[in-house]
Amino acid sequence: MLAMQQSIQQGVINKLATHRCGQMANIEVTVVGSNVILSGSVPSRVAHQTVIRDVWCVPSVSAIVDKLALGNSVVNDRGDETTDMPATQPTNYGDGKPEESIHTRVIRSLEQSDCLDLDPAAVEVVVEGGTVVLEGIVPSRAAVRAALSAAGQTAGVGKLRNRLILAP
Repeated sequence: MLAMQQSIQQGVINKLATHRCGQMANIEVTVVGSNVILSGSVPSRVAHQTVIRDVWCVPSVSAIVDKLALGNSVVNDRGDETTDMPATQPTNYGDGKPEESIHTRVIRSLEQSDCLDLDPAAVEVVVEGGTVVLEGIVPSRAAVRAALSAAGQTAGVGKLRNRLILAP
């Protein structure tokens, strides 16, 4: 168990070390079992999303406890891939069609994921009110995690439901 925890921690540290400008230098990584606890701070929402996506791409990570501060506020904890995940509060950005806007933003977030296993074209995004449902067949757990992380951190997503299936 200890060897696995050390492997996960080193994988996360190595992944975060690849970021430019040392913007991830203020992040502390703790691993308990296969759960990664992130604390410290990040300079922006983009940096926060990047960190979460990268951690999900590390093999054997089963959950992330997100205690990262963004500016002076703490970003909400995230759930694991097997349950509905809390996400940002539903927001209507004034376009009169919040579902369409959320759909577009989730697809864009999936396309921006740097997880090599995630093919955004394989993920169908369905929006019902503030609930986003991800469906499709993906090749790995890393792809599932990356898709959930990207969608869960998209503005306007109130609830996230995972219906992704691992390819045989």
